Order: sequence, then C-alpha cells, then structure tokens
Amino acid sequence: MPAKGKKRKKGIQFKLDTLSFSEIWVNHNHKDKKWHLFCDALFIRFTKDIPDNASNRAQLDKYEAGWQKWDLDTRYAFISERAYSKCTGLQRRAVTAAKDDPSVGPLESDLMSLPDGYLDRPGAKTGRANITDIIKLFRAKKK
Repeated sequence: MPAKGKKRKKGIQFKLDTLSFSEIWVNHNHKDKKWHLFCDALFIRFTKDIPDNASNRAQLDKYEAGWQKWDLDTRYAFISERAYSKCTGLQRRAVTAAKDDPSVGPLESDLMSLPDGYLDRPGAKTGRANITDIIKLFRAKKK
C-alpha cells in the first residue's frame, strides 16, 4: 500500500454502490463520528464476501494478494480518497438537484456534511490540474 502522500497503484476499479454508500454516510454523519471510522465501515461493507462485492474482491486480489490482512491504516489509505470523491460528487449532484427541481427544496447547510476528520486525510497526488490552475489558464487567455 502506498505511503502517505504517494500515488496509489493504478488500474483498480473499486465499485461503491451509491445507495449503500449513502446509508453508511448517513449513519456516520454525526458530530461524534470520525472520517477514519466512516472509511473503515465502507471498506468492510464493500469487501464483504457477498455476491455484490465479487468484482471488488477480484480487483483487490489482482491489486495485492494479501489485502484481506491489511491493517486499519492501509485500508484507510486505500479507500479514503475514493470515499471523498464519492461524497463530493453526491454533494454537487444534490446542490444541482435543489436548484433544478423546486420539489427538492433548499438544502440545509449541514445535511450532507462529511464526518469529522476528513480534512486530515492524506490526499492523493494526481497529475490533474486543480481548479485554481484552470482559472489562471482562462484568465491568462483572456488578456
């Protein structure tokens, strides 16, 4: 498993069913819940030996043969960024739905908040440009 701040191995598709993911998120969306507990609950749910997880388990077998013996820190490093991406994607979709569909109504500011500690996650270093870089590019082109 990659060390903190290093790139993770490429080529693994780890599926996080949106409804199951959201149910776990709702159960961990309280002041006393922590991001690392949320991530561990996700890892356990999506690697459980049930037919729905066969694809994830097969992918993990290819990724690293001993994944079932990973400690908490290794499991956290594997799933934390995936969980964060899924959460922020769902938050964006909720905001768009609230704007586009009056029946949804306005979203409460803390409705889909992330569990405490998400800001302390190590983060993944990617080759992608961040939004600040993209804004600078557009501004430079405008001049």
